[in-house]
Amino acid sequence: MAARESAKSACASLQQLTDQLARPRPSSLTDPYYRTAEEYLYTATNRATDAAQQDHGYQEFADTLHRAAQTWQVTFTVDKAEPLIQQARKEKC
Repeated sequence: MAARESAKSACASLQQLTDQLARPRPSSLTDPYYRTAEEYLYTATNRATDAAQQDHGYQEFADTLHRAAQTWQVTFTVDKAEPLIQQARKEKC
């Protein structure tokens, strides 16, 4: 039950992230738009990790979001992380 609640919370953060990414993207990477989107991604990743620790069935979901967060950190662009974000939503949301 707790794993499902963590996964639901992750999905809620992913929905917020998806809504944020649907908005026009500012050209400046220091714009609060990107900080907000990154916070949604990290929240979703942490909640998915919580779910995976309680139920191994959520491991792939957590791993996909972790890869998305790493991709975002390394490339400093959402464009390369977005396919992984969408994949995670399709997996469990």
